[in-house]
Amino acid sequence: MKVLMVDDQRVVLEGLKELISWGHIGVESLYLAESAAEAKVIAKETHIDILITDIEMPVESGIQLMNWFRKKYPEIPCIFLTSHADFSYVKEAIRNHGFDYVLQPAKPDEIEGVIKRCIEYLEKDREMRNLAQKGISYDDTHEKVVEGLAENIFEGSEEDLFLQEKWEKEVNRECIYKWYLPVLITLENNNRIDIKKLLTKFIEGKYPFVCTEGRKTINYWRYGLIICGIGDNPQEKFIHTLFSELYNYLSSNYKVKVMIYVGNTACMNLLDMVAQLKKSCENNVFLNTGVVLVKEKRNALKLRMPDKEEWKQWMLNGDGQLIQNEIKNLLENAEQVNKLTLDYTKKIYALFVDVWIICCYLKNVNGREWFDESYQYEEFQQAFHTVQAINEAVEFIINRFNKVLEQDSKDKSEISSGERIKLICSYINENLEKNILRSEVSSMVYLSEDYFSKVFKLETGYGFKEYILMQKIQYCKKLLNETNYPVGVIAGKVGYDNFSNFSQIFKKFTGKTPHEYRSEN
Repeated sequence: MKVLMVDDQRVVLEGLKELISWGHIGVESLYLAESAAEAKVIAKETHIDILITDIEMPVESGIQLMNWFRKKYPEIPCIFLTSHADFSYVKEAIRNHGFDYVLQPAKPDEIEGVIKRCIEYLEKDREMRNLAQKGISYDDTHEKVVEGLAENIFEGSEEDLFLQEKWEKEVNRECIYKWYLPVLITLENNNRIDIKKLLTKFIEGKYPFVCTEGRKTINYWRYGLIICGIGDNPQEKFIHTLFSELYNYLSSNYKVKVMIYVGNTACMNLLDMVAQLKKSCENNVFLNTGVVLVKEKRNALKLRMPDKEEWKQWMLNGDGQLIQNEIKNLLENAEQVNKLTLDYTKKIYALFVDVWIICCYLKNVNGREWFDESYQYEEFQQAFHTVQAINEAVEFIINRFNKVLEQDSKDKSEISSGERIKLICSYINENLEKNILRSEVSSMVYLSEDYFSKVFKLETGYGFKEYILMQKIQYCKKLLNETNYPVGVIAGKVGYDNFSNFSQIFKKFTGKTPHEYRSEN
């Protein structure tokens, strides 16, 4: 495949050129252009398969460039790159026959995914053209085209109007269908079942349909189905009965967990309805089974989010069980009001992971070392997909962190007061340029501030502030004797940026100014 990439910023072009594994995703040649005019010259001189262009460009925009390509080279799909957050703006580009878009900044694998999907579309389209040229019957060719489109629709995005247009054009070539009914079927990880054959048994004779190949996900196999209707819309009761029979057959004969999400024939936008089915599937984090009729988008209910700072204190205090209980209650409450979504579980889980990372940092612990073959870090990262996985992940982290706290408490009890003060004295001598606070160092040796002050004076014979000043003056005297550093530089090395203030403090301790001390010694 040959790709032409257009952006008015050269640094963006060069960055994408280096970051994306072009050869790995099937791109043989990559051409770069910094303007629409330059892109047109390249297109006239070289065969291009895919156009990737920024939308916001001076003189001629990406949308205008795509319109020129549509007239000159209608077979070339266009992918838009944009940093424009207003989706209505992007949607205008897709309506103008754009293949897809990428909202910048985007990760390289996200851009690669869109390009790979575009390449797959081109390969399927060319395969169909070749089949037709070789004389294969229209019916066989048409069936392959429709099945390929159905696959793209279930893997495409809600806003991909390009696919919607292609679907209606191809499916309605022979007759005008009155309605489409999308269905999403998920099965427990099991590839022994010929879903297409079973669907033929239950649906064939009633309605024509197309079915996608099974796609494996983390927890199940997923199949997309589109039923095409010529007559009046079927009644909801009939649809529910039909798929209930299929559900019962799969459950009883194959002993697998099944979930069937049935769309709404009244929905005018097929892709929009498919997107709702996929979202319902994602939100089934309890892995429920049965048949559900997905009718329309629901207004989002603002569910409560926990207090991050409170969770941090609970974990550091060894009260991780409180976090476990709150996560369990939050998810169960969301389920009870039928508002539990994958987005919500992601947010809850991400907050917990953030708290874990912060607490590990505060305790100087590498939490990644807790994972092994029995429970891998990659599995932990993906735990937000189901409630069971979340509960197991949270329990694992809490248990391991509590062991860290137990060891920490044991270590603290074994350190004497004298050893703790020695540690602080060493710290002071190594950081004389800093403004060292009592609250900072007392927490380092796990003592309250008042008790730390008493122990410090008992062990050193000096108050905390007095000791720091004394050490700074001793260090300054050494530098004045052994180096030629200017007095201002020496003052900076012990944390003083005001020369006059430093000179007064030095004279208070030594009876001489820094210059007098140096000249006499």
